[in-house]
Amino acid sequence: MRTWLFFSGLFWKTLIWALLISFFAKSLVNLLIEPISQPIIIRNLQGQIFPFPPGRIAITHLEHWHEGWPDYTEGIVGKTASFVGEFIERFVEYNNVELVLWIGIWTLIILLAAGKTIGVDKDDLPAIYVGMGLMFAGGISNQGEIAMLNHSTDFIFLRLNDTSSRIAVANIADVMLLFGFLIFLLGDPIYRKYRELNVTASVPD
Repeated sequence: MRTWLFFSGLFWKTLIWALLISFFAKSLVNLLIEPISQPIIIRNLQGQIFPFPPGRIAITHLEHWHEGWPDYTEGIVGKTASFVGEFIERFVEYNNVELVLWIGIWTLIILLAAGKTIGVDKDDLPAIYVGMGLMFAGGISNQGEIAMLNHSTDFIFLRLNDTSSRIAVANIADVMLLFGFLIFLLGDPIYRKYRELNVTASVPD
């Protein structure tokens, strides 16, 4: 049990530092940049129009509003939640569907993390500890903001090219979720291979 995710100092250090970085980044954006509000220039996939900055990458301030908490309405998670939600609606009240999904997703993540860390050599687990710390920090940062303010603060603006209307606006928490998942998924075998090579190199002929 000593190797379990929630007993790891590295996991908690990653989680706390990542949360602090996300909090200060969002706070700076809220203090220094006025949120986008005037409907001009670029139309996104939902048909809304916003005055996004020119160029391919920029720092802006878009408040991504949600009807309630928790919220899963976009991307793969949103599509999965929508599909599973139709089944869950048969057994629980409609207003509780998203909460049940939220609890279910995080329970699955915790069980998956437990299975990857219990009974394993602690020296083989840094990638899992760091990856899960980043994923938890990203989820807590965004969902916590939605729970308190009904919106998340997005500020990393990306455009496919200078004239494209295909855009994305994200925040550091989103980046943490992405990189945390990649580290969790790919970091473990890469780190084990790195250790094996180091051990092999250190053995004298």
